[in-house]
Amino acid sequence: IDADFRTQVEAFLTPKIVGALKTREKAARYGAYESAKKEAEEKFVSVITDKDLKAQRKKELGTIVEDLKYKKSREMILTDKVRIDGRNTTTVRPIACEVGLLPRAHGSGLFTRGETQVLGTVTLGTGDDEQFIDALQGTVTKKFLLHYNFPPYSVGETGRMGGQSRREIGHGRLARRGVQAVL
Repeated sequence: IDADFRTQVEAFLTPKIVGALKTREKAARYGAYESAKKEAEEKFVSVITDKDLKAQRKKELGTIVEDLKYKKSREMILTDKVRIDGRNTTTVRPIACEVGLLPRAHGSGLFTRGETQVLGTVTLGTGDDEQFIDALQGTVTKKFLLHYNFPPYSVGETGRMGGQSRREIGHGRLARRGVQAVL
């Protein structure tokens, strides 16, 4: 990225990004990021007449915005001891739990923390319901199965629905470890 371009854009965007980072509501914060990026695009990119240079600068602008968000959010946490949502580094968001929501499941619960919600269900089975795994050591069985699903629409995004992503597998393993400890 051209150093002069980066310097000008960072000088223009820094107060806007810092202001957006202090917005507690996620949707409003993302809207502030987008409006800051559009303002910078109008001021620095739309005035360029060369088509190739314009496309390059637009891409560079996106990189600069992401770099600023990363640097300034880390700076807020490390120097000011304040997270993006306004909490200090020792405060944990409260969790709300409701159980028995689904009448047909053996167990169910809705857990809410901040803007995240999880609907968990439990189904009990017999020894015949164990998962059989063909491994190098021979056949292995698993008594406890945990399915974790995190579709893109659950966080207001669009995306392809297919097999589980690495993120879903990792989150599912963390959840399984936590639940398995209390079984």
